[in-house]
Amino acid sequence: MLIPLAVTALWLACVPLPSSLRDRILNYSGYGSASLAVVEIAHKYEPYTWTLVSYGQEYPMVLGRGFHVTATEFLDRYDPANPELGIPTRFVFVLTERVPHRFEVRDWKSRFTRGDIERRLETWCQLYQATHDDIRLFLDDGNVQVFQISRSQAEANRIAKEARMR
Repeated sequence: MLIPLAVTALWLACVPLPSSLRDRILNYSGYGSASLAVVEIAHKYEPYTWTLVSYGQEYPMVLGRGFHVTATEFLDRYDPANPELGIPTRFVFVLTERVPHRFEVRDWKSRFTRGDIERRLETWCQLYQATHDDIRLFLDDGNVQVFQISRSQAEANRIAKEARMR
């Protein structure tokens, strides 16, 4: 089963595609630069020391490497005015889209459009940045911004311990 899949993947990697078709495939559900950011994070940081917050399409890329929180869950659970972000990993990366991608997952419980979510996420980062000094811009390519929140391992361990005690 794996051999035919591997052969197909190698064949597709070798077949030259017109750049417009390649771009449409790579950017179908999100920006390619978001995927590249996840690859960079996964290679630069130890497994399970980081959490990615995004609209959701990066979730499969994070599996086995780190943790993922969807933007809607993050916005519902975490207040940027709180003195401490309650996510118990050393690094938290918040991926926002300056120009919301056109691909959107809508279901019966959707309250916000992708554009609404992305604007709220960017506002969250601005508010957090105004009151905290542990956030910096990790990547900005015009379409995608990735903010990085960093704290010590001792701090992350303390947050995890407190979460277990609740």
